[in-house]
Amino acid sequence: TEVRSGLMFDCLSELLPRISASSTDASGLDVPSADLVAGAVLSLLASLRQHRVELTTGAIDLETVDALPVDRLLTTLRALIDSVLRLETTTLARGNLYSALINFLQLVKSHRSVDASGDLGGNDGASIVASDLDETMSVGGISTTTTNIFGGHAQTSSLEARTRSMLLSHAERLMDVLGRDALDASDLSKTIAFTLLDELCALEAPSSANNASRRGGSKCVDLLDRKGYITSFVTALRDSDLALQETLRPDPASLNAMYVYEARLAFFNRMAQTRNGAERLLNAKIFDVLAQSDYLAARPDQDQEFVDLDSFLPAATERYNALL
Repeated sequence: TEVRSGLMFDCLSELLPRISASSTDASGLDVPSADLVAGAVLSLLASLRQHRVELTTGAIDLETVDALPVDRLLTTLRALIDSVLRLETTTLARGNLYSALINFLQLVKSHRSVDASGDLGGNDGASIVASDLDETMSVGGISTTTTNIFGGHAQTSSLEARTRSMLLSHAERLMDVLGRDALDASDLSKTIAFTLLDELCALEAPSSANNASRRGGSKCVDLLDRKGYITSFVTALRDSDLALQETLRPDPASLNAMYVYEARLAFFNRMAQTRNGAERLLNAKIFDVLAQSDYLAARPDQDQEFVDLDSFLPAATERYNALL
């Protein structure tokens, strides 16, 4: 138990540079191998986060829990970013790396909870653990990992500040890659991409008590808007109207469209917490799109087909309420 964290960091330090290196380099991986290793990186970071939760929730004395190694965490973060931005990275690998980055940010949050507030409940978001990205995978609840990672009244630590700085220094390229996947990837990859966009925007989220900072802008949102992604995200919501209506049928073939929708709307809600973000959504005609969306009028409780349907899926009225 005492050496488990160090062993996982050792594995990450061996694997991540091989993903980020070009396949033409001696240490680089070919594309299929990189896809497999990205899944291993996700498993390692998810396990590291879970191990940290078990340590902190099981410790009687807070001082018995060793601090996370800041330098190793930042080295891991840099390698994760380099891997995501590698030109040869596939959608499959990026989806796993996005999930790994979400777990990393939650790990940093748990570090802040222990060091600053003494709160041992660091596992308050959905743990996204997937070694591949199957189109049929059900990822319900994925959009619950939208807590404000660096908000609140706790003093910002060096780790948090340096994590934010490193991510924002690569924000332009990251927003480009994430924006494209949020629009054009598989449904599961879209869901994870929107969830990560939400987490990255949370890095700059102001305290709710600071009205002046709530008027300020977000570098991530500014970049997405400048490149036209915000308008495209809103347009894609309109284009998903029929797919969302299908999720309200008595026995739909898939609920994937609902998961993408939940993650997209969670991101929009994050944007709307600042005046700048809310204005960007208004400029993209978000309310015009919602006013024209027929899924909001497709009330399943008015359809007799739903009354006696026996299905393992959530009740259609629950699905409708979730969309609403």
